Amino acid sequence: QERGYVERMSDRKLKPSEVGFIVNDLLVKHFAHEVDYNFTAQMEEKLDRIADGEIEWVTVLRDFYTPFKQTLDRAAQEMPNVTLAVETTDEKCDVCGSPMVIKRGKFGKFLACSTFPKCKGTRNLSQRDFQSARGGSANTGVRCPDCKQGEIVEKKSRKGKIFYSCNRYPDCKFALWDKPILTPCPKCGGVLTENKKGVRCVNGDYASEALAKTLTRN
Repeated sequence: QERGYVERMSDRKLKPSEVGFIVNDLLVKHFAHEVDYNFTAQMEEKLDRIADGEIEWVTVLRDFYTPFKQTLDRAAQEMPNVTLAVETTDEKCDVCGSPMVIKRGKFGKFLACSTFPKCKGTRNLSQRDFQSARGGSANTGVRCPDCKQGEIVEKKSRKGKIFYSCNRYPDCKFALWDKPILTPCPKCGGVLTENKKGVRCVNGDYASEALAKTLTRN
């Protein structure tokens, strides 16, 4: 959380931040071998064998570091420097009246005067305030299962009904009527949604009671 990879929501749950998604995508692209599940399992097995005196730690370290150094050097050349753009808003600074922008701090997003450091006016920013300030949609923190690039956001239809869709629309047309939740489906890893009747998976007509029991156990 201190590095800005996750944000704490109003219910104290953590959700991936924009920075977190970017870092994860870069790691998967440039360090695919190191973040692979099988690699982690094999490394844990080797560490256990070192602890049991079956193999030498120097050998394991050399076998790991030699190819890793090559990957690291290549990533240093190919991995782009990512700078998050400052988001403009329609809000006015309470101190000087200048436009305010959305910035990211230790405790998440907040409004700051666009003339900083000349003016140090700031304002707290809740998720709902964030939606209103940027003239956009409230983010649920759930990655779109269709394009796997956008995030599912809360929107309103022309008739005022709440629905949820990918923020990459119209490039991605994924949409839901029920609210998605951060916890993935325990059966298939898909997106779970909830309404008054319970919890359901978008990938199948899984029983709400069975899902609820599984989520409770986890």
